[in-house]
Amino acid sequence: MLDSNNNEVAMTTDQKLNVLLHALEERYKSIHIIRDRVQNISVWILGLFVTAGGWLIQSNTSLMIKEKWFSTIIIIISVLVVRIFYLKDLEKGFKAQQRIQAKIEDALDLCKVGVFTQDSIYPKEWTEAGSKGGNGKFFFHNYLLIYIGTGILLLSIWLR
Repeated sequence: MLDSNNNEVAMTTDQKLNVLLHALEERYKSIHIIRDRVQNISVWILGLFVTAGGWLIQSNTSLMIKEKWFSTIIIIISVLVVRIFYLKDLEKGFKAQQRIQAKIEDALDLCKVGVFTQDSIYPKEWTEAGSKGGNGKFFFHNYLLIYIGTGILLLSIWLR
Protein backbone atom coordinates (compact mmCIF):
# COMPACT_ATOMS: atom_id res chain seq x y z
CA MET A 1 0.00 0.00 0.00
CA LEU A 2 1.27 3.49 -0.83
CA ASP A 3 0.71 6.73 1.07
CA SER A 4 0.18 10.15 -0.54
CA ASN A 5 3.95 10.53 -1.10
CA ASN A 6 4.20 7.13 -2.82
CA ASN A 7 5.98 5.64 0.17
CA GLU A 8 5.22 2.02 0.93
CA VAL A 9 3.10 1.58 4.03
CA ALA A 10 2.55 -1.82 5.64
CA MET A 11 -1.02 -3.07 5.93
CA THR A 12 -2.34 -3.98 9.35
CA THR A 13 -3.56 -7.50 10.05
CA ASP A 14 -7.17 -6.25 10.07
CA GLN A 15 -6.71 -4.59 6.68
CA LYS A 16 -5.24 -7.78 5.24
CA LEU A 17 -8.11 -9.79 6.67
CA ASN A 18 -10.66 -7.41 5.15
CA VAL A 19 -8.97 -7.61 1.74
CA LEU A 20 -8.95 -11.42 1.88
CA LEU A 21 -12.60 -11.60 2.94
CA HIS A 22 -13.67 -9.21 0.20
CA ALA A 23 -11.65 -11.14 -2.39
CA LEU A 24 -13.17 -14.42 -1.18
CA GLU A 25 -16.68 -12.99 -1.42
CA GLU A 26 -15.99 -11.92 -5.02
CA ARG A 27 -14.70 -15.42 -5.88
CA TYR A 28 -17.86 -17.00 -4.44
CA LYS A 29 -20.05 -14.63 -6.50
CA SER A 30 -18.07 -15.35 -9.67
CA ILE A 31 -18.28 -19.10 -9.16
CA HIS A 32 -22.05 -18.94 -8.61
CA ILE A 33 -22.54 -16.86 -11.76
CA ILE A 34 -20.49 -19.27 -13.87
CA ARG A 35 -22.30 -22.30 -12.40
CA ASP A 36 -25.67 -20.72 -13.23
CA ARG A 37 -24.63 -19.98 -16.81
CA VAL A 38 -23.32 -23.49 -17.42
CA GLN A 39 -26.29 -25.16 -15.83
CA ASN A 40 -28.78 -22.97 -17.71
CA ILE A 41 -27.21 -23.63 -21.11
CA SER A 42 -26.98 -27.37 -20.41
CA VAL A 43 -30.59 -27.67 -19.27
CA TRP A 44 -31.81 -25.52 -22.18
CA ILE A 45 -29.96 -27.64 -24.72
CA LEU A 46 -31.24 -30.84 -23.11
CA GLY A 47 -34.81 -29.51 -23.06
CA LEU A 48 -34.74 -28.21 -26.62
CA PHE A 49 -33.19 -31.36 -28.03
CA VAL A 50 -35.54 -33.71 -26.15
CA THR A 51 -38.54 -31.60 -27.20
CA ALA A 52 -37.39 -31.55 -30.84
CA GLY A 53 -36.76 -35.29 -30.73
CA GLY A 54 -40.19 -35.94 -29.26
CA TRP A 55 -41.82 -33.75 -31.87
CA LEU A 56 -40.00 -35.60 -34.65
CA ILE A 57 -41.03 -39.01 -33.33
CA GLN A 58 -44.70 -38.02 -32.95
CA SER A 59 -45.01 -36.04 -36.18
CA ASN A 60 -45.73 -37.45 -39.59
CA THR A 61 -42.59 -35.78 -40.89
CA SER A 62 -40.36 -38.06 -42.86
CA LEU A 63 -36.78 -36.98 -43.49
CA MET A 64 -34.81 -37.99 -46.53
CA ILE A 65 -31.30 -39.36 -46.01
CA LYS A 66 -29.71 -36.04 -47.12
CA GLU A 67 -31.82 -34.15 -44.58
CA LYS A 68 -30.83 -36.60 -41.86
CA TRP A 69 -27.14 -36.16 -42.63
CA PHE A 70 -27.44 -32.39 -42.91
CA SER A 71 -29.33 -32.19 -39.58
CA THR A 72 -26.82 -34.48 -37.90
CA ILE A 73 -23.85 -32.42 -39.08
CA ILE A 74 -25.47 -29.11 -38.04
CA ILE A 75 -26.39 -30.45 -34.59
CA ILE A 76 -22.93 -31.91 -33.95
CA ILE A 77 -21.18 -28.73 -35.12
CA SER A 78 -23.49 -26.60 -32.96
CA VAL A 79 -22.87 -28.72 -29.86
CA LEU A 80 -19.11 -28.72 -30.49
CA VAL A 81 -19.03 -24.94 -30.89
CA VAL A 82 -20.96 -24.41 -27.66
CA ARG A 83 -18.85 -27.01 -25.85
CA ILE A 84 -15.40 -26.07 -27.15
CA PHE A 85 -15.68 -22.30 -27.29
CA TYR A 86 -18.31 -21.15 -24.80
CA LEU A 87 -18.37 -23.81 -22.11
CA LYS A 88 -14.62 -24.52 -22.19
CA ASP A 89 -13.95 -20.82 -21.60
CA LEU A 90 -16.38 -20.81 -18.67
CA GLU A 91 -14.71 -23.94 -17.29
CA LYS A 92 -11.28 -22.29 -17.43
CA GLY A 93 -12.62 -19.22 -15.64
CA PHE A 94 -14.42 -21.38 -13.09
CA LYS A 95 -11.30 -23.38 -12.26
CA ALA A 96 -9.19 -20.22 -12.02
CA GLN A 97 -11.71 -18.76 -9.56
CA GLN A 98 -11.64 -22.01 -7.57
CA ARG A 99 -7.83 -21.99 -7.35
CA ILE A 100 -7.85 -18.40 -6.09
CA GLN A 101 -10.65 -19.23 -3.67
CA ALA A 102 -8.69 -22.20 -2.30
CA LYS A 103 -5.60 -20.01 -1.76
CA ILE A 104 -7.64 -17.40 0.08
CA GLU A 105 -9.38 -20.02 2.23
CA ASP A 106 -5.98 -21.51 3.03
CA ALA A 107 -4.59 -18.06 3.90
CA LEU A 108 -7.55 -17.61 6.26
CA ASP A 109 -6.68 -20.98 7.85
CA LEU A 110 -10.12 -22.41 7.02
CA CYS A 111 -8.58 -25.74 5.99
CA LYS A 112 -6.20 -26.05 8.93
CA VAL A 113 -6.93 -28.34 11.85
CA GLY A 114 -7.38 -26.75 15.28
CA VAL A 115 -7.62 -23.11 14.21
CA PHE A 116 -11.37 -22.62 14.71
CA THR A 117 -12.46 -26.08 15.86
CA GLN A 118 -10.76 -29.39 16.58
CA ASP A 119 -11.22 -30.31 12.92
CA SER A 120 -10.74 -27.97 10.00
CA ILE A 121 -13.74 -25.91 8.88
CA TYR A 122 -13.27 -27.07 5.27
CA PRO A 123 -11.95 -30.46 4.19
CA LYS A 124 -8.27 -30.47 3.25
CA GLU A 125 -9.23 -31.71 -0.26
CA TRP A 126 -10.79 -28.33 -0.95
CA THR A 127 -7.32 -26.84 -1.26
CA GLU A 128 -7.10 -28.82 -4.54
CA ALA A 129 -10.20 -27.09 -6.01
CA GLY A 130 -9.74 -26.04 -9.62
CA SER A 131 -6.62 -28.13 -10.10
CA LYS A 132 -6.10 -31.55 -11.66
CA GLY A 133 -6.25 -33.05 -8.16
CA GLY A 134 -9.70 -31.57 -7.54
CA ASN A 135 -12.69 -33.88 -7.26
CA GLY A 136 -15.36 -31.65 -8.81
CA LYS A 137 -17.55 -33.22 -11.50
CA PHE A 138 -19.82 -30.21 -12.18
CA PHE A 139 -18.70 -29.64 -15.76
CA PHE A 140 -18.59 -33.35 -16.58
CA HIS A 141 -22.20 -33.77 -15.46
CA ASN A 142 -23.37 -30.77 -17.45
CA TYR A 143 -21.54 -31.98 -20.55
CA LEU A 144 -23.24 -35.32 -20.01
CA LEU A 145 -26.67 -33.60 -20.07
CA ILE A 146 -25.79 -31.98 -23.38
CA TYR A 147 -24.56 -35.28 -24.85
CA ILE A 148 -27.69 -37.11 -23.69
CA GLY A 149 -29.90 -34.48 -25.32
CA THR A 150 -27.82 -34.64 -28.49
CA GLY A 151 -28.05 -38.42 -28.55
CA ILE A 152 -31.83 -38.34 -28.10
CA LEU A 153 -32.26 -35.83 -30.92
CA LEU A 154 -29.93 -37.68 -33.29
CA LEU A 155 -31.66 -40.97 -32.53
CA SER A 156 -35.02 -39.33 -33.22
CA ILE A 157 -33.73 -38.02 -36.55
CA TRP A 158 -32.36 -41.36 -37.66
CA LEU A 159 -35.28 -43.46 -36.44
CA ARG A 160 -37.76 -41.25 -38.26
